[in-house]
Amino acid sequence: MASYTSVCAVCDLRHQTSTSTHWCIQCEQPLCSGCREHHNVSKATGNHQTISISDYQLLPAVLTDIRQDCVYHNEMFQLYCIKHETPICNKCAKEHVTCGKIVSLDDRVRDIKTSESFIDLEQNLEELLTYINLIRKDRESNMESITDKKTKIAAQVCHLKQQIIQHVNKLEEDFINELSQIEFDCCETVQSIVSSLQDQAKRINKMKSELKKTKKYSSDLQAFLCMREIQATTTEFEKYLQSSIKKKNHVKINLESAINSKMQDVLVIDKFCSIAVEKSPSTEINLNRRKERQAQLLIPKEVVLINNIKLVFKRKVDQTCMYPTGCCVTKKGEFLFTDFKDTNGRVKVVNADSGVEYTIPLKEPYRAFSLVSLDDTTVAVSSRHSSKKPGISIVDLIKKKVTKFIDLPGDPYGITYDGKSLICCVSDEDLHAISCSDYSITTISNTVSSQLSYVSTHTDKIFFTYPDKQKVICCSYSGATVWEFEETRVLDGPQGITIDNKGNVFVVGDNTCNVVVISPDGKHCKQILTKDDGLNRPTTLFFDEARKQLLVANGTNFAHVYDISYG
Repeated sequence: MASYTSVCAVCDLRHQTSTSTHWCIQCEQPLCSGCREHHNVSKATGNHQTISISDYQLLPAVLTDIRQDCVYHNEMFQLYCIKHETPICNKCAKEHVTCGKIVSLDDRVRDIKTSESFIDLEQNLEELLTYINLIRKDRESNMESITDKKTKIAAQVCHLKQQIIQHVNKLEEDFINELSQIEFDCCETVQSIVSSLQDQAKRINKMKSELKKTKKYSSDLQAFLCMREIQATTTEFEKYLQSSIKKKNHVKINLESAINSKMQDVLVIDKFCSIAVEKSPSTEINLNRRKERQAQLLIPKEVVLINNIKLVFKRKVDQTCMYPTGCCVTKKGEFLFTDFKDTNGRVKVVNADSGVEYTIPLKEPYRAFSLVSLDDTTVAVSSRHSSKKPGISIVDLIKKKVTKFIDLPGDPYGITYDGKSLICCVSDEDLHAISCSDYSITTISNTVSSQLSYVSTHTDKIFFTYPDKQKVICCSYSGATVWEFEETRVLDGPQGITIDNKGNVFVVGDNTCNVVVISPDGKHCKQILTKDDGLNRPTTLFFDEARKQLLVANGTNFAHVYDISYG
């Protein structure tokens, strides 16, 4: 686009200077107020869109840098090549003759701002922000947990250190007490010998003094007798000392210590404890089928118009029940029905020849409403009871019995399976999503439904009927409404709903006794089956993707099977 916007481009060509007030998006030119009025009424440019210059200046570069004319021929794009997915001018069309299909660019971009792809892009940006915030919060939470763990580990080490110190102090105290006691015992033994020797030394000193005085002052006879007495006493002392030495009473006592080797091991420890960094998967953040969504966010490929959809009657199937409210087809081609009027709830399996192969009773006399196939051998049945808690019965087709019952807070009606979770309509409550991995239950906000509501899914959208409000509603998994369809002249009492692999929405009209197909964007509809096609009080329907067929259950004995073609 041109970057000089202050002067009117038309006036500039006439060598006049007029301040521009508007910008023509198609012509990529600034216009003054006078030229804009002429521009708006001109036959060639009357359908062009103009915006104020101030609004144009707010446009991001991603828009202002887009060229709307061919760089090779300097002509406006008029056509669109389906093969190369690119806009082309009339002259370029000669180079794309062999591409197969070239369509009008106007047809290609018409209503693009309200198309499902554009809405998907807006929602995708919101979801990306949501995912970024989720991941950021998860990382911030991880940092907080790391800090908390560090504090806990430090506290554990500190506590262990205190325990070690207390234990060593206790060991030291016990050891000092023991050492003191041993010292006391050893010294007491030695001290008793010392005391005894001191007493004997006193006696010897006394005898030594007596002998000295005897020598000096006594007669020879007295000296002789005294000497004999002292010799006898001395002999006794010698015998005592000899005996004491033989008994090892005079051994040298010494104290030695041996430090416990385990205590010394502490001195060679180079780390108080080891630290390991463990990595494990964080909280699962599922980017809702991003590859599928990204394919849709490109310029939309050729869409199938609902007016081109045709149904051709194939056959009748004996339902073996008068009011079938649930139906589906297994991969083997078996037809499964539930009868809501049958108080002894059961799943009826009908083969391709309209013969009942077998019936599977529910555990209690529940009334079975809707059912959906989880795999080749398992179906889920929404069921209720007059006095017991309502919920979903998981039925094994091989064992022909109920293997699990999931409690729900209210009466369940329509049920579907998106590959990971069961989604069930609960009367006067939000849609309930039940994980098939752990059977945990969550609710999808802003998705209240009523009695006889049905639900189905396609890619990342949920579709459900709301008979009490005469609506068909399309929403995201977050509960945000994408579109609502309400047209009682065409569809009165919407009930059963199913989606084909192209996103077209097929709905049963109870009061209008018909089947209506709604375009994926919810803007267009077509009555595709009526009483004239054999419908008789239709209740529900099922799109058989493997066989490209539509099964419609009637309030009579027979269901109808139709082949689907897209023209």
